[in-house]
Amino acid sequence: MPITTTASVDGQLSHPRAPLKGWPAVVSVMLGIFAIVTTEILPIGLLTSI
Repeated sequence: MPITTTASVDGQLSHPRAPLKGWPAVVSVMLGIFAIVTTEILPIGLLTSI
């Protein structure tokens, strides 16, 4: 897959982002959502045994 550069408004070339640069943010949001949903849904599943 070729990497391309784009020209900005003032004519200078801007370099593309590194492919793995944004993944830690994606993983941290994913883990946060998993933790919140788990703490909200888990007690509902345990209500019959409580």
